Amino acid sequence: MPMFGAVEKLLESPAVKAVLLFGSRAREDAIGSDSLSDYDLQIVTTQPALFLSEQEAQRLVGDHPIKRFYLQPAFGGVLRVTLQFESATVDVSVVPWPRVTFLRLLLLLGFHRHFAIVRRFAGYIRLLLRGGYKVLKGGQRWERFYNIIATEVMVPLMDAAAVQNAMVGAHVLADSIETKLQRGELLAAQRWLHVNLAEIAFTLAHELRVRRGLTSFHDARRLEMILSDQELDALRVSCLPEIASIRLATRKVLMTVDATGAALLEHCRSNTQR
Repeated sequence: MPMFGAVEKLLESPAVKAVLLFGSRAREDAIGSDSLSDYDLQIVTTQPALFLSEQEAQRLVGDHPIKRFYLQPAFGGVLRVTLQFESATVDVSVVPWPRVTFLRLLLLLGFHRHFAIVRRFAGYIRLLLRGGYKVLKGGQRWERFYNIIATEVMVPLMDAAAVQNAMVGAHVLADSIETKLQRGELLAAQRWLHVNLAEIAFTLAHELRVRRGLTSFHDARRLEMILSDQELDALRVSCLPEIASIRLATRKVLMTVDATGAALLEHCRSNTQR
């Protein structure tokens, strides 16, 4: 697939020091890649403020009109912006140049081999690289940086405490859903089931596949293409805005969470004993 013109314009900005394309667009043979796939970018820039407004972003992409501009809440100091165009969508993680440059220096010096905190921060980037990646701007220096992360930094895994916390959280959410049902708040209960409780089941299922050495993806769109019918059925949530239907679906999700969580805890114990 040819590179989208708006992405090419982003590469031209002097304030943009490095650009990483990751996900299915970086691997055209990857599962789920097609002409409708988003462009997922990590941009290292000396001027993050250029992405704070639609007007500034429009200047960056030139004569490619932005149809919709969505500025998401920052997480861990990383600004997230979605630029929707008529023919494509570009999701951008904006990383301040000083922060990632310091991390790059630590990795080049081999600090990730000795300090867990360096591995932890590099691990967040490692998650991005799992589905494929390509350095669009930055040259060999940045290619080496991302290659070190891809080959020497492990994907961060949930430990036993995190798994147990997720399992407990699922039951807390289920109790909250029941409370909403008793109040007659059917749509609110249905939303909590689909948005919150189902997400825990999906997260644990993904974690279990990673621990078993199986191909896995964070997003359900690609994951559902590789799951067996039995796995899909366990994760599928379907209910009507009716008390009995929501209760039945909630119990099903809890069963999936408990079974997957138990398998994960067994993996955690096995790894601890080695």
